[in-house]
Amino acid sequence: VIARSRDEARLLIKGVGIHPRKVKIVLNGVNPPGPVDIEGVRREFAIEGDFALHVSMFTQRRKNVARLIEAIGPLGIPLLIGGLAGPAGEGDDVYAAAKKFPRVRFLGRLTAAQRDSLYAACRVFCLPSIFEGTGLVALEAASHGALVVITRNGGPPDYFGDFAEYVDPRNIASIRASIESAWNEPRDGALQAHVLNHLSWENSARALAAAYGA
Repeated sequence: VIARSRDEARLLIKGVGIHPRKVKIVLNGVNPPGPVDIEGVRREFAIEGDFALHVSMFTQRRKNVARLIEAIGPLGIPLLIGGLAGPAGEGDDVYAAAKKFPRVRFLGRLTAAQRDSLYAACRVFCLPSIFEGTGLVALEAASHGALVVITRNGGPPDYFGDFAEYVDPRNIASIRASIESAWNEPRDGALQAHVLNHLSWENSARALAAAYGA
């Protein structure tokens, strides 16, 4: 049985009862970054200066966007939120939180080109979910050079190592402190290099083949 992280392996072993020898961990990967148009996306969305970014189906409770907004709002850091909303009534807490802070903006559905250009343009990508198996959107953002603030729950520590800021997703103060810390860090390329060197789909495929051959 293939697990995406140590945390998922633990759940399979202790929760499902699979023998440890039958569980192999194979990390997911990310595509290499393609061309982006940072200035073009800034013009399109009228973005000035540095900003934080979140991309998901943002009204889902698991994505924890209401707490993200409550955390970042008092810092005065612009937060752009891209992606789809769920059914009517879902995410009322998200919209209520956003009304308090004028620097929070919803961008709606993004094309792949817009999304990738926003990844490259943002200073910090925020994914403080209640739980993530991998955090693929954060991996994509990191591959484009963004700094990452992400949940500590689930698989992300296996993917981002010491190169990201981790949060307790149920604690607004923890989210705020991690965003502030990441915001003040230099974009030195260390996380980007880690992702591109160790978390390619080619590496993932090799690990999968090795797991089946073991």
